[in-house]
Amino acid sequence: MKGNAMNRREFLAGAAAIGSAFAQSFPSNAIRIVVPASASTPPDILARIIATALSDGEGWKVVVEDKPGAV
Repeated sequence: MKGNAMNRREFLAGAAAIGSAFAQSFPSNAIRIVVPASASTPPDILARIIATALSDGEGWKVVVEDKPGAV
């Protein structure tokens, strides 16, 4: 029984190390948020609020692109 518990601990420690390495490299490029509306409209403002929160909170580079008429 103790052998299994040790294997579980080793597995969880390895999984945490892999998850940590993945989290540090994600995202490798800037995140693009495409807004299908003009600038200064409610969808654009909401996208910019989200982009600011991701930039400040996670340190990710986020770009908001306005493309009126895009679907």
